[in-house]
Amino acid sequence: NPGVKLSNYADTRKEAVILEALLKQGKTELVGKALKFYYARSNGGNDPIYSSYNAKTGEPQYFIPGFDNPYNASPDVGSQVVIANLAFAYAAKTQDVNVYNLGKNLVNNLSAYKRFDLKNPGLSHLPVKNIVTFNGVTLWPEAERYTTLDNVAAYLMANDVLNIQESLPVRDAVLIGQLEELKSAQEVWLR
Repeated sequence: NPGVKLSNYADTRKEAVILEALLKQGKTELVGKALKFYYARSNGGNDPIYSSYNAKTGEPQYFIPGFDNPYNASPDVGSQVVIANLAFAYAAKTQDVNVYNLGKNLVNNLSAYKRFDLKNPGLSHLPVKNIVTFNGVTLWPEAERYTTLDNVAAYLMANDVLNIQESLPVRDAVLIGQLEELKSAQEVWLR
């Protein structure tokens, strides 16, 4: 509802669903504008995409009804995946190399959400952090969560991009290899 504080915040995953529908309708200008925002906020995909943004300030924040102040949003794997998928779909349609690089960089950074010391761990909802001990004090990171939603989204993104790879503005064997590996790993994790 207009005028309600909640309307000032955009959930990245929900926005990506709307933008994907707009892209299918040929509204590339609107989708390009949104991807330009994500490109700027993530330094071209080199920094993570956050789960929610303040629509007025562009800051990574989210709002909980009943509380006066917004909270700081976190980067999550689902946001990386949906924006990467949208970026590749847009780049395939428009041949925009900058947006292609946004998607490519987000895929490159998915390793931050994977624990390599486990067999087939899937992708963690939040970036994986190790236990830190300093001067005898142990700092425990937040518990890792491996959600079906995030891992299915990663599988679908890899599959979608592999299906449109011939339409992308750049042919990149390394990226295709990463996507094939991601798809295979997600298939194993989802079983």
